[in-house]
Amino acid sequence: MSHINAPKRFWNTANSSDEEGSQTSEDGPWPAPAKDMEAARTFLKECALKHERTLILPDKDADGLCASLIIYRTLVLLGLPPTLFFIHFVVKGSNIHNEDERERMQAYGAKYVIAVDQGSRGGAPLVGKPGEFSGEHLHPPVASRLQLQVLWHMYCADLCIRINMKWVEPWPAEDMKTCVKTYTKQVLSDVVRLVNAPRRTASYDVSAAWQALLYTTNPRTITAALTNSTPSYIRRLYHAQGEVKAETDRWTHSAPKFSGDGRIALIRISSSAQIHPLIATRWANTLKSSKLEIVMCANDTYLPGSMTNFSCRVARCASARSGGNAVDIIDTLKEYASRVSGLREGMGDNFARGHKEASGGIVRTDDFERLWGVMLESQPAQGQGESPKRKKRKSDAQQQSNTLEGWIKKGVETSPP
Repeated sequence: MSHINAPKRFWNTANSSDEEGSQTSEDGPWPAPAKDMEAARTFLKECALKHERTLILPDKDADGLCASLIIYRTLVLLGLPPTLFFIHFVVKGSNIHNEDERERMQAYGAKYVIAVDQGSRGGAPLVGKPGEFSGEHLHPPVASRLQLQVLWHMYCADLCIRINMKWVEPWPAEDMKTCVKTYTKQVLSDVVRLVNAPRRTASYDVSAAWQALLYTTNPRTITAALTNSTPSYIRRLYHAQGEVKAETDRWTHSAPKFSGDGRIALIRISSSAQIHPLIATRWANTLKSSKLEIVMCANDTYLPGSMTNFSCRVARCASARSGGNAVDIIDTLKEYASRVSGLREGMGDNFARGHKEASGGIVRTDDFERLWGVMLESQPAQGQGESPKRKKRKSDAQQQSNTLEGWIKKGVETSPP
């Protein structure tokens, strides 16, 4: 099995080229250094030409599934038979680094393993030991470059689309604009919502989303009105979407509680569905306070065994105050946890995962309660005042001076003798 390091950061735009020929942004090579891009190309070409068992590990959301299918179809076009592919989804609440998952992946006996959109977490090789691969082959080409470009565009163009972004350089702007025009933003948005739904259900039916993408070549096939002939995997998408909506509506009005310093708002729910990120996002967009920075939703029922899953989002009001750059959720969570000896270490590697604006974790419920206890006891910085729930209220007399008794007294005092 060959091993290629993932790029350390994500890049947004490219403006020039570096000495190696890589497109570059203001942050660095885009989307990765030229040598890493070439290593990836070599890896994929070798994978296709060797005709060995190949294991793909897609992430469970639309990004991960679409990216995995792009790789799948690319390898098929390069000559790798579909019968040599194995697709593995981690179990609910797990990740590719867990020992149980490593054992499951090892059982496939794959020579090539491709993890897609699985985050930037480091660690040992997922399966076996990393080895070297040859960059030279004497195999004849499966198809010409032009043929591959045409076929790839036919089979993969709709999988590349992102709706909420401007198609400018270095993206293939004209190709993507044409694709959006062909399928429309509405259809593409509906497909994304449907494909994202199964991963959030209690049953974690991610295979339905994969099958819907794999067995269709037109997004409209997925969004078409249901009929007697609609495949079961598409029906499962709609069922999942309904389940997630019902569960989100059930918990979306749970009242938040504030930390002692007013920086954190906590919403507690108990759901077997993965709706805690949705609840956190909704409240982050609407909740307002002069000191609020982070909205956190904790779900104590998503996984069995006294575990709490929690998701954090930067409050919109905090982004507006700081221009969108000041709040780092990961650093904030770690700082709170550091106030109790051993708490940070005890919560392990699944605490404060993600990125600075959308983080969370999976921790023991006892540890989460200790973390929230630290937040409750925290005091506001000097000059910030008290948290929203502890503001002193004016006395009843101060709130309303025009009472009936006061009106009568005033009338007596001002009446003529």
